[in-house]
Amino acid sequence: MDEWDEEELREEPPPLELMLLREAPTRLIRQSLSQQAGEAIKRRILSLDLPPGTRLVVDVLAEEMGVSRTPVREALRELVSQGLVTYDGNSYTVTRYTRRDVEEIFAIRRALEVLAARQAAERISPQALQELRALCEEGVRRLRERDAKFLVEMDSRFHEIIAEQSGNTRLQSMLASLRDQAWLIRRWGFMNRLAEYVETVTVAEHLAILERLEAHDPDGAAALMEEHLLRGEQRTLEWLGL
Repeated sequence: MDEWDEEELREEPPPLELMLLREAPTRLIRQSLSQQAGEAIKRRILSLDLPPGTRLVVDVLAEEMGVSRTPVREALRELVSQGLVTYDGNSYTVTRYTRRDVEEIFAIRRALEVLAARQAAERISPQALQELRALCEEGVRRLRERDAKFLVEMDSRFHEIIAEQSGNTRLQSMLASLRDQAWLIRRWGFMNRLAEYVETVTVAEHLAILERLEAHDPDGAAALMEEHLLRGEQRTLEWLGL
């Protein structure tokens, strides 16, 4: 073996970081397209523009969004992992939930939300408490105006703030996916009754939870959050007729 061969064999491969950087531009561009496609499809699902049971055709979606089929397929696979889309081996459809699905999703969400409330009660900042108080007070005002859109957004934001204030990033990530599924189920089942639901239950229960958060009472906040979500599950199953 000559000197050149020995040096070539001793030469170390380029650092892994450098190898990844060389590939990054192509991968990042494709990921961005698939993320954008996924967000666009998710918005249509959550708004019921694509209601549960709708078949999702890759070619049609790609043409509508002006992209190739690859990012659409990647987006749909991600939405399958989030539970919003179902794949049977041949085609994609917007998930249609059964009673068992609803019970499982709400049970897991309830456990996580209770943990978030407990941890948030210990760590919540004065600024977050002010935001929650302002949100609830605005919700009371919007009830008189029957502003269903705001009331629904208020409900979602209330729970998001509590999750954020838990300081638990993994918990926040897990809840984000479950919250989308729970929201789709509720919207599908009783969108025309959401304002009534928020008026009769949610605002008052949010205020009660907020009082326990303001008192930095982990046990009280956790108990009220569990009651709040149990009532929500019961109404969901009743109104869906499952």
